[in-house]
Amino acid sequence: MKTKNIIILFATIIISILTCELILRKIGLTKFVIYYPSNFYGYYHEPNQNLQSRFNKNIYLDKLGNRNPKENNIENSNLFFLGDSVTYGGSIVSNQETFASLIADKKQKKYLNISANGWGIPNIINFIDFHNLYKENSTYILTCINDCFTRNIRKIEQSFLFKKKSKFALINLFKFALHKFNNINYSLAKSSTGVNKEFTRKDNIKTINYSVNRLKQFDDKLKSLNSNLIFVYSPNSDYIKKTFTNNPIFEDDPYRNIILKLITNSEIKFINIIEYFSEKELNNFGRFYIDKVHLSKEGHNLYVKILSNIIDE
Repeated sequence: MKTKNIIILFATIIISILTCELILRKIGLTKFVIYYPSNFYGYYHEPNQNLQSRFNKNIYLDKLGNRNPKENNIENSNLFFLGDSVTYGGSIVSNQETFASLIADKKQKKYLNISANGWGIPNIINFIDFHNLYKENSTYILTCINDCFTRNIRKIEQSFLFKKKSKFALINLFKFALHKFNNINYSLAKSSTGVNKEFTRKDNIKTINYSVNRLKQFDDKLKSLNSNLIFVYSPNSDYIKKTFTNNPIFEDDPYRNIILKLITNSEIKFINIIEYFSEKELNNFGRFYIDKVHLSKEGHNLYVKILSNIIDE
């Protein structure tokens, strides 16, 4: 009788594990982009990946890991989209649904989409320096949120980015849970004392200044090649709410005004894209976001409409 109970228990555990594995596979915990670390630019996507995300969206990466058609390269492209996860588009949109791809199609141009989840300004510029992705008579469009300026050279260890994927979804879930636990501990440690808060503020201010200086140097180099840099400030949903309601309950980022002032003083061509939203778009902005900062498919289409006109100007 005891042996039978042990067998039943063992069978139950095996069936439970297999059921969990199948469910996790179904929701996509084996479908994600792989990254590699770099001492020079932090990290990037492994080259030549082609997969379907858990949202059934097509993601394909070229020989450098850029999210654009594999036939596009520095020689045949003169339209460059740079940025973090906003430009990258995540797994919520296919390659051909990103605003980078849609604008290039509209203008019938080849393009490169040089962007990655979690990147900061130094990551972006160092990647371009490393691979010498400078081109004469070209347009570079850098779209970023506030965090781009406080990230400095962000390393792969600072973000939940897979350096390799397991065949087992349960192992990937465990890695994700461990990452979340570490993030919670890090956040608690950072906010535990007033001294840490002050150190964090000073650190962020210095990083913002450094990032803007790097951006200015990048702009100067592009101008020497007769190329243009357009910096696009992408707002989060709280900023939009605060803008059209003027309601103090919506949190305002303490670094936003500092960043915008420094960018303006640097004489970099600067677009605060919220200023191009119509009244109707402001009042229905929720449909353009999937969370506080990332664009939905409709959001990418809105950016196409706005940025296409700005590029023409």
